[in-house]
Amino acid sequence: MEEITVEFTLDELKDLGKLLYMANAILMNNDFQDQPVVDDLMLKIYSTGYREAPGCGAFEKAQLPGELTYTVSFDQTEECDLLIEEFTDDCMEELLSSELAERDFYEIHGKMTPKQMLVETEYHNAYLDIYDRYQVEFILNGVRHLRLVKKE
Repeated sequence: MEEITVEFTLDELKDLGKLLYMANAILMNNDFQDQPVVDDLMLKIYSTGYREAPGCGAFEKAQLPGELTYTVSFDQTEECDLLIEEFTDDCMEELLSSELAERDFYEIHGKMTPKQMLVETEYHNAYLDIYDRYQVEFILNGVRHLRLVKKE
């Protein structure tokens, strides 16, 4: 395979390291098929950062059982972890709001095609109203009021 050279400033290399860290965190939770490719790319970037800019503190050597590897330093990942958590929370709120609104909508209006629900203004507005109420609930209270109840 032909190799190419790409040049980065130190700040760009740090940002690339953080972006790879965040992308990897998301991919690991989603059964990504090409994870070995991501792992190899991360190792290449992190080891280059450690080797080429050892004093910057953005990249570290890490001794895992049976292997030496490289990673982004804790100082860099702290900011990333907050963003990953926020992203995960947003995804959960979106998914729960959407799924619960759809369930409630069908219970009220009966089963219909998604096209009907989205095209017919009355139904679309009814769905959005339910969805918005779930969004407000999750934003204000998280899942504190979410309970499983047996139907009688």
